[in-house]
Amino acid sequence: MTTDPCFSWVEIDLGAIQANFLLACHLVGTAEKVTPVIKTNGYGLGALAIAHALRECGATRFCIARVEEARLLRQAGIDNALVMMSGLAFGQEQAVVDLKLTPFVWRLEEILALAQCVEKNQSIGIVLKINTGMGRLGFSPEAILEIMTTIDRMTGVHVVGVASHLACADEWERPETGQQVALLRKVLAQPVWHNRELRVSMANSAGILAHPQSHFDWVRPGLMLYGVSPFGATCSAPLVAQKIQPVVTWRTRIVQIRPLSKGDSLGYNHTFTAQRASRIALLPVGYGDGYFRSLSNKGQVLVHDQRARVVGNVCMDLIAIDITDLVGVKEGDVVTLLGKDETQEISIHEYATWAGTISYEVLCRFGSRVVRCYVNTHGGVHGEVNGINRLAF
Repeated sequence: MTTDPCFSWVEIDLGAIQANFLLACHLVGTAEKVTPVIKTNGYGLGALAIAHALRECGATRFCIARVEEARLLRQAGIDNALVMMSGLAFGQEQAVVDLKLTPFVWRLEEILALAQCVEKNQSIGIVLKINTGMGRLGFSPEAILEIMTTIDRMTGVHVVGVASHLACADEWERPETGQQVALLRKVLAQPVWHNRELRVSMANSAGILAHPQSHFDWVRPGLMLYGVSPFGATCSAPLVAQKIQPVVTWRTRIVQIRPLSKGDSLGYNHTFTAQRASRIALLPVGYGDGYFRSLSNKGQVLVHDQRARVVGNVCMDLIAIDITDLVGVKEGDVVTLLGKDETQEISIHEYATWAGTISYEVLCRFGSRVVRCYVNTHGGVHGEVNGINRLAF
């Protein structure tokens, strides 16, 4: 727990992140096949600290989304291969070359622009993204022959991989995942790929955990690294998802306790009125810190291993909780907004359900005012993946 004078802090268990990475390695057979996704500042938890922790246990490459993310990593000394999954904005081609990135591409114009930025006797590797059913970005399977014919006439650009993205893998019994895998295999069977050294990627966290047919040459774990099962809390999730270790605990402290008489109202718009004499605790955290306003009169927190209900509207800087039935609560006490407090736990899935959103958004919404504190409850996992060779695209 932090001793800094901050209003709220999130404890990020780097040992749990490492353990979740090693789980992915175990499921696909080797660390060389696992490329962790640390985009969006490591899903809001701090890409630099996470990258360093994952390098210690065998990660050799990372997935990012934007050039700006790559630049921050490079400036911090992260020299690993970086795969840029979201492509590049027009005008960023030179930065992609200079930062030595491996971009996913799905527009011929991007490829032509990259080729023009590469100096003589140099080249850049690209990954062709193919739309097999996600319906967003990617070349159509029918366009591959023409695209590859065009690329083969270029200098400075060469295709080092093929990638696609699963649309419904987190609903693990749906047929679409098998259909997407079959379509990608059909694409890869075309003669245009013969005698080429390519690395193929399709599986996200759900694919890693439940769809081994989607593993191909390398996989891209994201949500599972950060302690959350992509299958939610459903009883039909594959058993291996239970091995994912929680990573995040969000805490704050009570700044004031005040009484409310029966009939007194609280907060903006008076959406809460006490139905009895009550004790209310004020917490210095709100939607300005990423605590969802949709949790007004709906969310719960943990105090001394007991649940307390959020009452009134969530404000930018404050929320109120009803502690009337709780014993021994005083100003300055620690309150858990997410994570475990002794025997009780508020999971990210539970919190997301209250807020009407998904776990990904919960992680990415922690505000800049929330202090990130890095802990390691596992005592480190250094050396558990030994002897692997660095593999460059």
